[in-house]
Amino acid sequence: MSTSAPLKTATYLLRLSPAEKADLERRAAARNLTLAEALRSGARAYLDELALREPSGEVMRSGRASRARQAQEDALA
Repeated sequence: MSTSAPLKTATYLLRLSPAEKADLERRAAARNLTLAEALRSGARAYLDELALREPSGEVMRSGRASRARQAQEDALA
C-alpha cells in the first residue's frame, strides 16, 4: 500500500516513529479507517475540546465534544 501525500505530511509534522506509525495504522485499520482519517478525526476532536475550555483551563463538557472524543478513542483503540 502506498502512502498518500497527506499522510506523508502528517507523519513528518507529527514525527511518528516507524513503530508508532505501524501501531496507529493497525489500530485505524481495525476500525476500517485509514491513518490519515484517524489523524484528521483526532485533531478535529482535540481542537473541539480545546475550544470548550474555560479561561481557567477547565474543560466544559458538551455532548458534541464527548462524542467526538469517544469516536477518536474508539477509532484508535
